[in-house]
Amino acid sequence: MAEATNLALYGSNECSPVNSVPREQFITQIGWEYSTNEEGRLGIERKDEMGRIWRWCKSESALSRGNTLYAISCESAGGGDGTTGTEDVGVVSGGNTVNDSSVFDCYTYYGPGWYVMNSNHETHEIDDGISTAKIRIIGTWTTALTTSTTFNVFCPSSVEVAATSSKKIVGVAQHDVTADYYFWMLVKGIGIVKVDASETTVGPGVKLIQSSAVAGLAEGISAVGTTTTTLGVAAAELQVGMIGMCIGLDVSTDACTAAMIDCT
Repeated sequence: MAEATNLALYGSNECSPVNSVPREQFITQIGWEYSTNEEGRLGIERKDEMGRIWRWCKSESALSRGNTLYAISCESAGGGDGTTGTEDVGVVSGGNTVNDSSVFDCYTYYGPGWYVMNSNHETHEIDDGISTAKIRIIGTWTTALTTSTTFNVFCPSSVEVAATSSKKIVGVAQHDVTADYYFWMLVKGIGIVKVDASETTVGPGVKLIQSSAVAGLAEGISAVGTTTTTLGVAAAELQVGMIGMCIGLDVSTDACTAAMIDCT
C-alpha cells in the first residue's frame, strides 16, 4: 500500500475510460534527469495533474532550459549512438537477432522505444541489447538477413536542437539536461520556451515556430517575406509546425518566456 501511495505522489498518466484506473504509473519526477533509463521505455507519455503532456526522451547533446527539440530518428547514423553496420553471420527468415561483432557499444541503451531498420526496409522495435555483438528484436524478420544486409539502429525519442525550418519540433526542454541523459520533455501545456529575438519581435499572443537562425530557439511568425500569402505571412513559415503561442512579456533579447506549448 505504501508503494502505491508513493507512486501516486509522483503522478500517473491519464486514466482508462473503462475503469478509471491509471494506465501506467511512473516512478520518476518530471524535473529530474537520469543517467539511465528509469522508465523502461522511451517515448511513453504522462499527463500531470494540470493536463500537461510529457514524453520520456534521451538527450543527444547538452540541452538548455527552453530549448526546442526535434527527433533525430534516422538522420544521424544510428539516431543518437551512431550504430550502423552489416550483418555478420546471417539470420534466417523467422529469426529475431541482428549481429555485428563489436558494433553495439551502446547495447545497454537498447530496449523498447529503440528500432532497427535494415536495407530491405523492414523495421522492428528492439527487445533488448544482448551484447556488443548482438541485439534482439520484438517479432521476427520476414526476409532473411544475409552478410550483405546493412542496418541502422535509431530512436524517435532521441532528441537534439537544430536551426532549420525543415524539421518538426517534438517538444521543449523545461530544465537543463546533460548529454546522453534521460528526461521528461514537455509536449503540450503551459511552459517555458527560449526565443530568438533577432528574428522578429515576440510578445503576448505571438505564434511561435522554430528559429531558422539559432539552434534550439523559437521565433515569432512575421509578416515579412519575399513570397507571402494573402494574409501577408511568409509562405515558407506556414509550412513549419507551430510550437505554440507566447503568453509572456515582450522579448527584446534572446531569453526564455512563458508560452502555451503544443507540439502534438
